Amino acid sequence: MVGTRQVRQQEKAMRAQRMETYTYIGLGAALLSWGYPQVSPQPNIYFGSVLCAVGLIFLLIPLWEGKKKISLKILLTVAAMAVFSGWDYYSIIRKTLAPDSLGVLTQTLGTIQKNTQHRAEINIIPKRNNQAIPKLYVPGDPLMVNHNYWNVGDDRPTGVLDISQVYIEYGEPSDQKTVDHVWNEFSGWIKIAPNHPLDSLPVNALYFDTNRAPFIILSKKQLDDIHHGVAYIFLAVAISYHDATGNWVQEGCFWAQPPASPMSPWHVCGSHGLRVAGKE
Repeated sequence: MVGTRQVRQQEKAMRAQRMETYTYIGLGAALLSWGYPQVSPQPNIYFGSVLCAVGLIFLLIPLWEGKKKISLKILLTVAAMAVFSGWDYYSIIRKTLAPDSLGVLTQTLGTIQKNTQHRAEINIIPKRNNQAIPKLYVPGDPLMVNHNYWNVGDDRPTGVLDISQVYIEYGEPSDQKTVDHVWNEFSGWIKIAPNHPLDSLPVNALYFDTNRAPFIILSKKQLDDIHHGVAYIFLAVAISYHDATGNWVQEGCFWAQPPASPMSPWHVCGSHGLRVAGKE
């Protein structure tokens, strides 16, 4: 009987010593998990979280080895897990990931805002239904070409100003030098010509316009050269406007295929059909 009591006391003492060891290990791991991100400028998230988990497990072992009610054990376990999870997040995960995550989140939100922001988008085209060239020209006619503005965006622009001019150019229209010569002339004209204000273009609206004076008065030689493909009619257009995303200028440049009649197709000039940022 005495021997049995001594064995039980020894087992109880060993068990208490073991629980005390588990507690010290848990507290040590928990302390390391707290101190590690404090001394490391770039802590490893996995190492820090493992330390935190080890501390939690070794601190819970004595609890579950005890004689407390199961409901109380569950309650204390859940509370401990909540405390250690919060500790792990605030002292390790947030310190490791927060700067990068915040930068990524900010960039993502900026991209979403930019992509979802309403904007006007104006297409410039020679007037549809074969009405760009209004008639068969004869000597003495002013050279006038009609064109359309078409708002294919989802915002109504404001402060809309347009300017257009027509040129007769000798040289292959597919040659970039020919196109650049036309556009250089037009750029010079933009600097001195008055802008023409337009009514605001509603979404999906098609607006008609034409070049204004001074006009080229067509001679017989010019008409013959145009009909025979020696000279070409060029239309250059620029429209400036403002929408929710800023100020913009839409360019348009086209040339008529000989013999430059109302039925003649129009072609885009090189790269001069861009939407570019305008001045604030």
